[in-house]
Amino acid sequence: GAGCARAAPACASLAGRWGGTLRTGGQDLRLVLEIDAAGVASLVSIDQDQERIPATGGTCSADGVNLVFGSVDGRLEAKQTTEGALEGTWQQGAAFPLRLEPLISDAVPMRAVAPQRGPLKTEVPAARAEANTPALAAAWRRGDRLEIVSDGRRAMEWETEVTDDDLWHVGSITKSMTGTMLARLVERGTLRWEETLESALGALVPDMRADYRSVSLLDLVTGRSGLPTNIAMAKFILYPREEADPRASRLQYSREALSMAPEGAPGASFVYPNNGFVIAAMLAEQRTGEPWEKLVRDEVFVPLGMESAGFGPPPSAHASAPANPVGHRDALLGRRPMTVGAGPDADNPAVLGPAGRAHMTLADLTAFGLAHARGLAGSPDALPGYLTAESWRFLHTPPSGSDYAVGWVRRADGKSWHNGSNTLFYAELSVSSASITSAAAATNWAAAEAAVTRVMEAAEQEAVSSR
Repeated sequence: GAGCARAAPACASLAGRWGGTLRTGGQDLRLVLEIDAAGVASLVSIDQDQERIPATGGTCSADGVNLVFGSVDGRLEAKQTTEGALEGTWQQGAAFPLRLEPLISDAVPMRAVAPQRGPLKTEVPAARAEANTPALAAAWRRGDRLEIVSDGRRAMEWETEVTDDDLWHVGSITKSMTGTMLARLVERGTLRWEETLESALGALVPDMRADYRSVSLLDLVTGRSGLPTNIAMAKFILYPREEADPRASRLQYSREALSMAPEGAPGASFVYPNNGFVIAAMLAEQRTGEPWEKLVRDEVFVPLGMESAGFGPPPSAHASAPANPVGHRDALLGRRPMTVGAGPDADNPAVLGPAGRAHMTLADLTAFGLAHARGLAGSPDALPGYLTAESWRFLHTPPSGSDYAVGWVRRADGKSWHNGSNTLFYAELSVSSASITSAAAATNWAAAEAAVTRVMEAAEQEAVSSR
């Protein structure tokens, strides 16, 4: 297809993928502008079969684009903002405001267009039954509206049904909460994103490998440290499942992690950052004198009204009437999940808390997500004084060449997303700054990931279409 034929070099300087949501008043459409290395531009409407619409004319400059899409009689005029977005209008009969933000990496390819889902109240029970998972729940928030649908049993072999107020383990979604806590400390001057491990931890970790000495705090939480994802399992399982104060364990864990050979190029390649988040939290603990559990409660859970949030597996006596969903894993024979309950295998050791060990209701999980959606959108409803607009954007902006920000994955549709599992539960959370919504879903059998993805699609669609 034709592209910026008359200004290819200028278009080439904007090469990449730019995503946003076109809000026409009657319909929201997710759009991706793609400009290849030769400067050829095309537009993709994710919600309309992902057909590529080639640019048939127009110009580019260092400041932005003015592109014509003749096949649909449309024009995109947008200027590049100081934050690196393209902001302007889409004209097609009428002019509609449009903001396109850089989708920095192709590491997560453009998702296939999601099928149109039915109402959440029908999708949740249907998806739960099809997956044969004990329980499934999904929720969304938009403004003052909260919708939650729950279905199934807290444990497969017991009759107690889940409720909308039950607690769910959210696994690695906890990383976004640790990142939010760190941003608060950075704004206060307690930490600096750019400080290196040599300057911050050199005295505490004298045997740190030279590979990690120039790694920054930001590298740790965006997966750019080069550290392996986890320490050796033989050492990991020796840490206590529960600790009143895990600070000493986190320091020892950090020393072990920083003695390991790099798995990627420090400061460059991506490696999933379980170790990175534990070390970052340990640094915050050393600076403040408080354990991560208190820091994340004081800086995130309390100010954002997440009253149900806690640590470890959702409290539940191993009895005939569990108080919350119980985690499940496969039995030796057949598909029937096996209850683990609140025993020693119900969760990871406490040392891993900053990387993935929180639980809460879906109401509180979506409240956390909506706070991020509002902050990222610069909404007047954002919590005054909680974080600056710059910090909200920072948390959701991946480093160049990556799609992984500070505990958030930047999806091709412009949403921020993360999932989590402790191998027993599975959960997902997404936030949209375009529609200022959040959606979440969870199950108490980690093998039912596809069911969670299905009801997440329904929740996201319902949130956007709600008024």
